[in-house]
Amino acid sequence: MPAIVSLGEPMVEFNQARAEAPEHYLRGFGGDTSNMAIAAARLLGAAGQVAYVTRVGDDAFGRMLIDLWRREGVDTRGVTADPQAPT
Repeated sequence: MPAIVSLGEPMVEFNQARAEAPEHYLRGFGGDTSNMAIAAARLLGAAGQVAYVTRVGDDAFGRMLIDLWRREGVDTRGVTADPQAPT
């Protein structure tokens, strides 16, 4: 059983890489609840102590978010990948 459960909306962020190349962006991930879950998992240092509950699209961005949380040790059993909706 996780000690902490976070519920919310993750984000995929696009930040302009350089002013002289405005068409180039760096992809990042955010959202306060996602950031908190990752930070808590890092602090606790034990996989499965922090869980995240959310819904993402069953698309490349959704899969990237799920992979990120798993790499960080966040329990993703509460994450649904919806084939009918984009992330």
